[in-house]
Amino acid sequence: MKKLLIFDFNKKKYFKLCKEKKAPCNSVYGLNYIDKKKFIVDFISDYSLTRFKFFNNILYFFALFKNDIIFSTQYLGFLYFKIFIPNKTKWVLFNINFSTILKNNEKNKIKYFLIKNAIKKADKIICLSNVQVNDLIRIGVKREKIELILFGVDNDFYNYTKNDEGYILSVGKDGGRDFESVINVAKKLNEKVIIITSKNSFSIFKKIQKNVKIIYDVDYLELRNYYQGAKIVVVSSKDEKKYIKHKFGSSDCSGQTVILDAMACGKQVIASKREWMDDYDLNILLYKAENEDDLIKKIKQAINIETNENTRLLSRKIIDEKLNIKNFGKSLGNIFKKI
Repeated sequence: MKKLLIFDFNKKKYFKLCKEKKAPCNSVYGLNYIDKKKFIVDFISDYSLTRFKFFNNILYFFALFKNDIIFSTQYLGFLYFKIFIPNKTKWVLFNINFSTILKNNEKNKIKYFLIKNAIKKADKIICLSNVQVNDLIRIGVKREKIELILFGVDNDFYNYTKNDEGYILSVGKDGGRDFESVINVAKKLNEKVIIITSKNSFSIFKKIQKNVKIIYDVDYLELRNYYQGAKIVVVSSKDEKKYIKHKFGSSDCSGQTVILDAMACGKQVIASKREWMDDYDLNILLYKAENEDDLIKKIKQAINIETNENTRLLSRKIIDEKLNIKNFGKSLGNIFKKI
């Protein structure tokens, strides 16, 4: 059996929540679907034994020697320790925002060099879109190191529903979100809008009108209830060609999980166009990023078709057949077996 170390400090908690059906399995990237007869799973959080970061980092370093595969979404600096780790230990990176990180650090030559070379040291890099693949090839990553897997969401956790409580829902917390446009459009349309985000990400909003409600930091069960009550879900992202400076950064595939969650619930989705969407079969309405007039037009269009059950059922079918977390997790497991 291979030993797999999940180098992400929050994932052990979410594995427990997923098992208790209090969180979707995409919160752990479908790792719970890998073949348990082939892998022993370990968590880096189990090595945080002191209050002191320096000593914990030493413990993390020795944990790398005990495992055959290191799976990580960040902490690129640890890849520089690969020269000390036995060749049998393989490092698999899950690329959430490498394109954005590289773009935002182009002017800082030293930092850009360190990030680029850390990424290149990985044995495998999991990408969610061809845009990410091309960006990695551009910095010199060998194509054989890169695996493209289409992401998916938990179609057992998110149920198809006809429920409609009459509000427009917008969800997200990465730095690529454009809630300002959603708020401005809500004022013009006089539609009830609920925005769900993180206080750490978007704690400062200008004066909000009465028909807009902002809710911070809900758990997954609450989020599911809001999805199920929405008549339309709007995923509004900033123009991806712009520099996005945000303390929590921006995902390369901003809006992806929310779009798929909403489709799983059978909701009509409106989203600003992003390049990653070209790789996915999405049953959604698209508008030009940061263009409020286009967003208004698409909302009016969606209101006219949101009761069309065929549209809802098609969205759910796409998730059930293609874009679900079971498929993603099994694909991930196959890569771990071969590496």
